[in-house]
Amino acid sequence: MIPLYALHREEEEFPEPEEWKPERFLEENKTHDPYTYLPFGVGPRMCIGQRFAQEMIRYGFVHILRELEIVRTADTPEKVEYLKGFLFVIQPTNLVVGFRPLH
Repeated sequence: MIPLYALHREEEEFPEPEEWKPERFLEENKTHDPYTYLPFGVGPRMCIGQRFAQEMIRYGFVHILRELEIVRTADTPEKVEYLKGFLFVIQPTNLVVGFRPLH
């Protein structure tokens, strides 16, 4: 058994592991072994709830969007800058939006 909690807080692989730094997973910042971050495990003993958890995240996001409208705010930039993200997704930088109830 691999203690994933300890593995994901290895200072050598993840400097300041308790800090929220999603940019550490961008392609240009990946300097560590890809097998050091295993939130659902790997191989035949990987978490059987992985697909369920990912579907619940999607469901939650869709449920929020059914109730709220995404709107511009005074802090929303005129031109949105993008970062090349991981998993073939581009990600906006410094994007500020607001939410307004649909009903």
